[in-house]
Amino acid sequence: MHSNGVAQVVRGGVPSDEAPPPSDEAAGLGVVAHRVAARARAAEQWSAHERQTVLARIDEAVAVLTSARAHLLGAEARAGSWQGHGDRDVVAWRGRTSRAGVSAAGAELRGAHVITTMPSVERAFTAAELSAQHVDVLGRAVSRATPSVSAALADPRTQDELVALGRRLDGREFAKAVDRFVAQVDPVTVEREHAAQRARRHLFVTDLPGGTQVRGMLDHRAGHRLRLALESAQGRPTQDDDRTSEQRRADGLVALAELALSEPEATTAVARPHVSVVLGEQTFRTLVGALRAGDGAVGARRVERPAGARSASATLPDTGWSSAATGGSGDVERLAEAMRGVPAPVDEDGAPVPVSEVARLLCDCALTRVVVDAESRPVDVGRTQRLYSGHLRRAVVARDGGCVWPGCGRPARWCEVHHIRWWDRDGGETSVENGVVLCGFHHHVVHERDLTIERHPPAPPPRGVSSRLAAGALPPVTYTFRTRGGTVVRSAREPAALGTAAVTGDAAAPRGGATQGPGPPERRGVSDPGRRAGPGFPSAGQVPGRERESDQAALFAMARPG
Repeated sequence: MHSNGVAQVVRGGVPSDEAPPPSDEAAGLGVVAHRVAARARAAEQWSAHERQTVLARIDEAVAVLTSARAHLLGAEARAGSWQGHGDRDVVAWRGRTSRAGVSAAGAELRGAHVITTMPSVERAFTAAELSAQHVDVLGRAVSRATPSVSAALADPRTQDELVALGRRLDGREFAKAVDRFVAQVDPVTVEREHAAQRARRHLFVTDLPGGTQVRGMLDHRAGHRLRLALESAQGRPTQDDDRTSEQRRADGLVALAELALSEPEATTAVARPHVSVVLGEQTFRTLVGALRAGDGAVGARRVERPAGARSASATLPDTGWSSAATGGSGDVERLAEAMRGVPAPVDEDGAPVPVSEVARLLCDCALTRVVVDAESRPVDVGRTQRLYSGHLRRAVVARDGGCVWPGCGRPARWCEVHHIRWWDRDGGETSVENGVVLCGFHHHVVHERDLTIERHPPAPPPRGVSSRLAAGALPPVTYTFRTRGGTVVRSAREPAALGTAAVTGDAAAPRGGATQGPGPPERRGVSDPGRRAGPGFPSAGQVPGRERESDQAALFAMARPG
């Protein structure tokens, strides 16, 4: 039977009584696979079109066969025929028989569960609309889901929405979107997990004959702050820097210690990296309302602040939530419960932040209000300065999130802000409207190839995706990059199907062969690290009783020195 016939059998398109025995079919697949593998050894002699076409067909075949394997594993697990060989469970059996090990077998069986219990996911996966990474993300979410999250994921409507969202996002961004969805459905469990992580925190600094050993465990939020500080301290390696990433990280830790010791009278470092938390106005108002309505508690632990540090909220107008955020005893889960169904606060990388951490930041942070228009565009500053820094950079980053080159996704803190109309050549303003976030590599590509950039307004959620899932998952704006002659080089409005190349040979590759190299790229004149856009910008209709001009919306963002 032709390979297309095999795919039809796997998908149930050919009656089983007309198909050959499954073992014969599998043997035929093996013959075809070996034949393709043998010919692929000469792939360098093929045309680019031929290579990419064969790659797409292989990706589709792998997806279809993965679906078939999922059903086989499910049937084997239910039948129990794997027992009797001394294996503890079906995962151990699969890890032994596949020789991949227990960890890989566990991931395989998680994915098999998703494929066999979520029909819309299976259809999209076998049609090469979702990747194996998308399935793995859902498998991990299902495996650790609480009853409320399990109920939400079991809803076919939610599954359809996740599939529609997965078609628009790569695996990494899809994972963030699913995490935000889980945090929105069950913020109480997110808070409990955060508390459990904090309870396990520890740090050992041990002098050994061969040196000093540092080992420990931090909760995810503290680890995120430490990582930002290390990135800031270690900088970008030069061409002649032969240190490993581990050595550079160690040197960064020492640099942080030396910086702290060099200013014994200061409560903070002179130039501190910033930790940002981004909240849509609905989230901000809900959180503040919950703090005001409660007894002043944000959790079982008091706000922890370095000795001598002064709360930034003391300089802000009294809104009623400063004292609430610094309260003592109370039920943190009550606060988390009040946030159920509200888009989760996120950090600059788009990861959800526990509400107790946000409440803690509210009483020790620099609060920035970024005013944007109806199309989520923050206000301008004008041509009084050339470099994007401070609040102006934060406004651009709040809109773009990270490098806007389609498919890049480099975090904003490692990026630069480019003038769409060049400052020196075109007389372009240093304004939010004229700024765009690009990583160092793609910034070089834009200048080296003299590309023009067109910004597109926010698009409505794709068909089948509700606003609760689209919030924060899809970028508020998208961009198209063209040559001066008008040829489209890359556009977020034309996503490539999985298994195909968006631009043959990556038309974005610079002629000079520039590479970005490891670590954060050098920032040209940027004094403030960026922030990953989070839950998106609320529309005017989302907040009842709002008193403002009709063409404006607001985003509240907190930047706390880390």
